[in-house]
Amino acid sequence: MATDYWPDEEGYIFEGCMVLPCKAAGTISEMNPVLMSATAAGVITVDHGAGAMGDTCAIALRAANTGDFIPCAFSGVVKMIGQCTIALGDAVIGPTATGGAICIDCDTFDGGAASYKLLGMALQGAATTGDEILILLKGGP
Repeated sequence: MATDYWPDEEGYIFEGCMVLPCKAAGTISEMNPVLMSATAAGVITVDHGAGAMGDTCAIALRAANTGDFIPCAFSGVVKMIGQCTIALGDAVIGPTATGGAICIDCDTFDGGAASYKLLGMALQGAATTGDEILILLKGGP
């Protein structure tokens, strides 16, 4: 397994970027991509991204049950577990069927996968599934 550039740190790497409190519309695992949900009035509501590849917009920084408020990173640098081989600078979208991040090559993202929302960019490569890498979140759809 490749070691990321900050092996002693987990989750959100830099302060001062956009982290917002969000209400969980379902069970969410820590460090998994989340998508917007319209299930609660007056709050930003997110749900786990499983089964909605390319629709995620942030990363859950804590695990949550339905109704919990959790911090979600919409921009900044986060540590994630790669679900495929990822090259430095590759576009990253999420999630896989289990909620992990998945990488799509920039050329593919600009072409056939243009309907996907860009989650971020890989700041380092992952040689295999399960490698921890740093992702620069792009901050918005």
